[in-house]
Amino acid sequence: MILDQFPPIDEFYARYWGKRPFIVKGAIAAPLFEGFIDGDGLAALSMEEDVRARLITTKENSGELEWACEHGPFSEEVFAHLGEENWSLLVQNVEQYHVETAELLSFFSFAPRWLVDDIMISYSARGGSVGPHTDSYHVFLVQGIGKRQWKVGNAPAYKNDLAEDLEFRVFKDGFDGTEYIMEIGDVLYIPPHFAHEGTTLDTAMTFSVGFLGPKLSELFIEYGQFLEQLGEDANPRYSGDGLTPQSQNAALSDTARQDITNDMNAALSAPAFSEWLAHYFSSPTHCGVDDMDADAKAIDVDALIHRLSSGATLKRNHYVRCVFVDGTHPSLSIYGRKIDIASVAPKAVRALLNADEINRADVNKNDNGVINLLVDLYNHDAFAFDR
Repeated sequence: MILDQFPPIDEFYARYWGKRPFIVKGAIAAPLFEGFIDGDGLAALSMEEDVRARLITTKENSGELEWACEHGPFSEEVFAHLGEENWSLLVQNVEQYHVETAELLSFFSFAPRWLVDDIMISYSARGGSVGPHTDSYHVFLVQGIGKRQWKVGNAPAYKNDLAEDLEFRVFKDGFDGTEYIMEIGDVLYIPPHFAHEGTTLDTAMTFSVGFLGPKLSELFIEYGQFLEQLGEDANPRYSGDGLTPQSQNAALSDTARQDITNDMNAALSAPAFSEWLAHYFSSPTHCGVDDMDADAKAIDVDALIHRLSSGATLKRNHYVRCVFVDGTHPSLSIYGRKIDIASVAPKAVRALLNADEINRADVNKNDNGVINLLVDLYNHDAFAFDR
């Protein structure tokens, strides 16, 4: 479905999120891409040791396309011998290495930013493609330079046969779908499990903003490890209190099963669970929490008020992962670090996190809770002064 603009937020969640694809033509103004990473910068990034990068090439064999995949880091020699068609360079987590590109995230504040996995960018020559496939995540494909043809399935596809001997998932056969031509500034939303295939018509860059939820097993494991660090009060041992003769020998009775379920439900209802959710979903995906450089340019309340009063503006750093868990036990984390919000109303927390920029008129100097939170947000890089 082709739209003139992004749908209203209620319509987006009711009609599109996880349900059907859509494309918005010219959603992002072309001049904005001049500040994003370019092809040379992406190639340079793919040469770094700690950056996840892939090079996918295609060739025709007996009338059928074959795909090959290499993993970085790459050398200049690799790029020198690629030729002018049938290859794609893909680099993950670009928003963490090129903060200007992270500004792209500001266009998707209507989506659940706490589920953002990364911005992956592909630079592809004419004919470049990663083949027909599905993904298990939501993705907004943003077209940069060049032109690409996309085919998107009309319904979710769960049981397509895959090509053999490949380390990435490509359908053995084609699929039914709708074709679109995307040019600079166009945005295509593809829900999980909808088949899609992009083919480059002119040398192109595509920015993929992916939203990926964890598996239930991952959540149980990670929360369990978090509880282990909190000590026995938050992580009590099952004691078997209240067992009956029905639990003798090898029989785990329904009463015992329910007692264990109740203990687990209590852990999921505790304040620690909200704290962990904020910690888990705000933790960086490209490195450990301990590797983040918090408080490197720390300021205090007086300094912050002085800068704002002097006309400076605080601007949101969109590459920084912030998660606020609302509800009975509110909790806020930035890059996995807990931020004190005990003296701040949830509405005020949401307002600060939803703001792209903050100036002196937005801050009540008598609201100590909000001002202290703003200092914490600045000291953890969620905001930065424009000058």
